[in-house]
This record gives sequence, structure tokens and C-alpha cells, in this order.
Amino acid sequence: MCVWSAYAGKCAAAPVLWESFVAIEGIWGGFYTGMVTLQEGVFHSQKCAGHSGVWAQQWSLVDFPGNAGMIHSRTNSGGDQRRAHPFIGCHQRVALVSQGSLGRFQDDIGDFIAVGNRLLQEGRSFNSASKDDASRSPFLADGNQVSLSDIVVNEVEAVYEKTGDMLSALRTAGLGMREESATIFLFADRPGTLGFINLNQHLVCNFSEHGVHLSVTALGLPGAGMEIPGNSVGWVTADGLLHREELSPELELDTRIPDGLLSATEEYLRHNSGVLLGTLCDAAIRPKFPHQKLEYCAVAAYRVLETLLADRRVRLQPREVPGPCGCPGRVFGIELC
Repeated sequence: MCVWSAYAGKCAAAPVLWESFVAIEGIWGGFYTGMVTLQEGVFHSQKCAGHSGVWAQQWSLVDFPGNAGMIHSRTNSGGDQRRAHPFIGCHQRVALVSQGSLGRFQDDIGDFIAVGNRLLQEGRSFNSASKDDASRSPFLADGNQVSLSDIVVNEVEAVYEKTGDMLSALRTAGLGMREESATIFLFADRPGTLGFINLNQHLVCNFSEHGVHLSVTALGLPGAGMEIPGNSVGWVTADGLLHREELSPELELDTRIPDGLLSATEEYLRHNSGVLLGTLCDAAIRPKFPHQKLEYCAVAAYRVLETLLADRRVRLQPREVPGPCGCPGRVFGIELC
């Protein structure tokens, strides 16, 4: 599913992002690391296979100037550093980080392939392109396998270049390529703004005295988190504005959270100490949902984890594990206190 954080404000972004990131990287990620910052219309980005320690051995935060940026950790889903986030459009105008999966839209992967092939015909290229078949990404007409997020960022960039309308670019991509995800965008000419598309994932926001913070969990924020609901498209700004619109009136999103999730989670942990949040979600939380519409399973998982940690009923135990390309990952097991 991946984890990420984003920031825009008055402070240098890289240290703010890093503090958030090391607190959450192993919750639902820990195997790839990437950061992007923005200064004077130029993106500065590096990414690698492996956890934050691997990244920190190669680069320093001082090499990432600017007051806006995003940071991301990916699950162990295959491929080399080209499959890590962030992704940047081939014209260097838009960057993104994303979390989620196709989920119930597995049968719609052809929409991504069609957009990707159209973008190829328009002369665009993809930074994730490879022929090694090492991940679960689709193949395009040129024979290359390309990350879905790489297609999304290039589509947003293409529409934005044609229209100059950020919201229209986000909506076009969000409606044309549906996935159970939350995706955050940084535009090279809008350094104080973070765009978002959220279909049904946990997306939280915090406005501090020096800027705006977004993350997949309140554990990655400097204060209390305000949830941005699913079926949303919009933007937040460093000076405290939030603009949200409905992504689609046709999406039937079930936002109900079933009763008994805390007790079910604690019971599962009594017999399965040290499991990861993804496993916990699938085993203890997902069975509680009615499965009639698009649901809030991941949202519920994060709410449960945040609540149990705040009440000191569970703790996170980091551990290093084998990862991609011979690089170690770092995951956070969940244990009862």
C-alpha cells in the first residue's frame, strides 16, 4: 500500500519530511525510499531500493533545497529504484507520490494502458520504463513495462500543459484511471500548493504555524490530523486554504466503519504478535466490512492503529528484513503493550 508525507510552507521541506518519514516508513512500506523537493521551479529528487538508512548513505538532506516536497516508502512489490516514488513527468512540470492499489478496479487496467500508449504517441517518455518484467506493472505498445503512477503523473502533466487548470488535470486523471488510492501532486509553478486525488484511502492534513502537512497517517503529522474524505479531488496551500470537490457522483463509496474493530484487532494481536498493518488489515479488519461498495478498510486500519498507539495499548517494533535488489527493508511490527 505504501506510506508518504508531503509539506509546503516557510521551512526547508527536506528536514520536515524526513522527521515525518522515519516515524512511519515501516508501517505499510519500508522497502523503497524516495524524496522530491521544489525550489524556484526545479525539482530535486533521488530514490533507491531499500529503507531510509540506505537512502541516507547516498544522499544528504542539504542536497534537497526548497520549501515544498514529498517523501515516500513503497512495499516490496518488485523492480529496482525506477519503481520507487516519487514520479516526475517527463517535462519536469509535475511530481507525485501515491499509495494504494487497483483494488476493485483490477479489470480497468486497460484504461491505464490506453492512456500510456496515447502519451507515447504524443512523444512522452516514462522514467520507470523497463523490459525486465520484475514488477506487476503493465506493458505498453513499445514493449516497456511502466509503473501506473508514472502514467498518471504524465497524464496530469499533459492536461495541465494544455489547459493550465490544475483541478481539471487532477480530475481528468482521477476519472480516467481509477484505483483505490490517494495520490499527492506538486506542480513546478505552484510551490505553495499540494494537489490531491483521494478515492477511498486515509489522507490526513494538518496546518501548522509554518505550513501545510499531508500524510497517509496522523502519525506522520506534527499535530492532530484532519481527514480528507474519499471521492475527493482538490488542493491545500501553505497559507491554510483547503479546496475539495467531489471526484465523481457515480462512485458508490461506503464510508461506514463497523463496530468492534478495536477489540477484534487486540484479539488478533494476542495470537499474532509482531504482524504488519497490512496483514492486520486483511485478517482482522477487512472481514468486518460488508463488501457491498467501495469501502474504508485502509482508513479503518489507520484509525485503529492511531487509537491503540495513543492509548498505549500497542507499540511499534522496527526490524530490518531482506528487501529488493539486495537492499534491506525496514518494517514496523505491531505488538500489544
